[in-house]
Amino acid sequence: MKKMFLILVVAIIFVVTGCQSGGISQEKYDKTAEEKVELKENEDSINNGSEINAEHNEDMGDEGNKSPSLQETDMTKDISVKEYSYDNGAWGTYYIMELTNNSKKTVSVETNVIAKDSSGKTIGAKSDSKHAIESGYSVCLFHIFEANDINSFSYTISANEDDYYEPALSDLSYEVSDTGEGIIITCTNKGDRPIEFVEGTVLFFSNGQVVDYDTNYFTDNDLELKPKNTLAKEFDYYKDVPYDDYKVYFTGRRRKS
Repeated sequence: MKKMFLILVVAIIFVVTGCQSGGISQEKYDKTAEEKVELKENEDSINNGSEINAEHNEDMGDEGNKSPSLQETDMTKDISVKEYSYDNGAWGTYYIMELTNNSKKTVSVETNVIAKDSSGKTIGAKSDSKHAIESGYSVCLFHIFEANDINSFSYTISANEDDYYEPALSDLSYEVSDTGEGIIITCTNKGDRPIEFVEGTVLFFSNGQVVDYDTNYFTDNDLELKPKNTLAKEFDYYKDVPYDDYKVYFTGRRRKS
């Protein structure tokens, strides 16, 4: 991340210097300088995030409800983890982390997961992130590996108080219609401000194990769910074995004023 930040800063300095020689306006110069400051703030925010690590052996297809030893620092002590994984045949192995924000603050999280085979060799690495996780809410982070012969996973989680987005999940309400071949969710923004990037995720279970999932966005052409507006989406199920349960998750955010 530091290397990426340095490259971006060098690029910005080059643009500013080059454009000044060609007669850049003061307005454009000031804007570029502001972007440089914002990049630095973003780097500081990421570097200040604390981390938790855990390693588990997984039997493919079994859901995990383990309590990894979390590092007792900053926001990570307030993040609980539930793990699910299943072999999806030609599509690879799906490793899903359900993270719950048990703090009183709105947080952003980022995961990095390494997959290993039975000999301990690393055969895959994936990352995911979510913003604006409101207090008391859970989200799913997905890590899809091409390999099917995965024996264990190890992960790192970085959690920070979200400095850029306000909580919005408590302004969402929804109803579910189960068709037996999937579910239909009707979602409403009951608040008085738009919510950006409202996404629904459904995990389908059979005998306590995750066997499939689907996601969908509840947004208009502005990528928002407007106040008092309602949208309905289908979440399909494609497996041969019938599902007997499901879980619904949402993400969404508002930029701080």
